[in-house]
Amino acid sequence: MSYNLNEIPSGTIDGVNTTFTTANALFQLAVVTVDGAIYTGGVTISDNDITLDDAPTTSITVSYYDAAGTPAVTCTLLVSTVRTQFDLMKRDTTDVSQATFVQWCDWINKFMYRYVMGLDTKRLSSVTTIVDTTSEFGQYLPSDFNNVRAYGMGLYLVDGDNVRPEPELITAPNSEQTGYYVKEGRVYFTPQNRPNSTTYQLRYVPNEPNITAYTDTFIAPLRAAYMEMLVNDLNRLYSQWDEDLGFEGVFDQKRSILLDEFARNIKTDPAVYLL
Repeated sequence: MSYNLNEIPSGTIDGVNTTFTTANALFQLAVVTVDGAIYTGGVTISDNDITLDDAPTTSITVSYYDAAGTPAVTCTLLVSTVRTQFDLMKRDTTDVSQATFVQWCDWINKFMYRYVMGLDTKRLSSVTTIVDTTSEFGQYLPSDFNNVRAYGMGLYLVDGDNVRPEPELITAPNSEQTGYYVKEGRVYFTPQNRPNSTTYQLRYVPNEPNITAYTDTFIAPLRAAYMEMLVNDLNRLYSQWDEDLGFEGVFDQKRSILLDEFARNIKTDPAVYLL
């Protein structure tokens, strides 16, 4: 992870333009200043672009992290590879366009993403650093942030070289208890008056991935060993599309068996926890 302090992004500063581009990909915003003051308005992030609700008139600086704290899990199974196997299983798939096939893969990938998250959240979760600078305006969350509601997710206090084993308390605005709450893309710390800057490890569930092309990959747990499960799901969607309801029922039954086998082989979290 690399921290970029007070970078001046490229873009016209004229009181009209609201979109600016940073030198590196934006993973997590820390502080944005507009016209010499900390900016508290709305911000939208996309790759290297940052779009503000208000246009700067004299200056803008951006402080941000350009990578996740932990490397992304390597994904290896290409959509094109799955298409090859699907075609081998069917007599004729020339009527299934590339766009339709990619959409089917996207649906399956999103379903499996939610399924894996329910079984073993840590497998696909992300980790980054959040620094409480004691600002009342909070800190920006990573652009792919979804939630911290799952088991093992949340803010963990960094104490020297150690990370506390228990997450911080989720509180409410104006609470006098020590903790935090999430609102509109930022994390706010409580109570409002805090004496010292503090570093936290944020463990969170990222947004669902998108598949938009043959060159995209399925989520990491899905590899060639589970090709039968993916092809079965594609056959189910193909049967719905082809209005062959009899085969759709067969594939639904087989899906339950394959999902059970998949769950038994990829789950790593124990089923029982010490309280």
